[in-house]
Amino acid sequence: MRRHSRLLGAGIAAVGLSITIVGCSSSEDQPGVAVSPSTAVSGSVAPDSSSGQVELAPVTLKKAATYPNGVAVKLAGISRTTLEAKGPGEVSGPGITVQVQVTNGSGQEIVVDGTTVNLFYGKAKNPAAPASTSDKPISGPVAVGGSADGVYNFSVPASGNPIEVVVSYSAAEPVAVFAGNL
Repeated sequence: MRRHSRLLGAGIAAVGLSITIVGCSSSEDQPGVAVSPSTAVSGSVAPDSSSGQVELAPVTLKKAATYPNGVAVKLAGISRTTLEAKGPGEVSGPGITVQVQVTNGSGQEIVVDGTTVNLFYGKAKNPAAPASTSDKPISGPVAVGGSADGVYNFSVPASGNPIEVVVSYSAAEPVAVFAGNL
């Protein structure tokens, strides 16, 4: 009976280890992780050691970030504001409104429905809480030479500097990083 218990315990441990290993494996199909080989251009992108994602070289809050494929992303506007809670979980108070513009300088139509915008503040790069009910996200296809705009709001303390805005218009491309004081 004792031998049977040990074998059963060893079998359960092996299954648990197997589940842990499979659960930790990665997939190239995960959004925000896959990188197209065409984006790995020397000097224009760098891996972010904390997330493993590839980033374009950081630019200031007032400059555009240009991808190797010709697509450009810029913060068409960024300002401090007072947010008004409009939905569950939102808090009224100081915040930042970011207007993002994606311009298609590539040779083909792009789809920007999956665009993500995140904001971090302070030296510790604290993640800002989105106030998504007042957002107007970027969406739709963008023709060659066209652009699309979106507005994103974040709850940020009035003293929250420096600011870092991270924009991803496609999971297959690097992320654009905008940094500076507001």
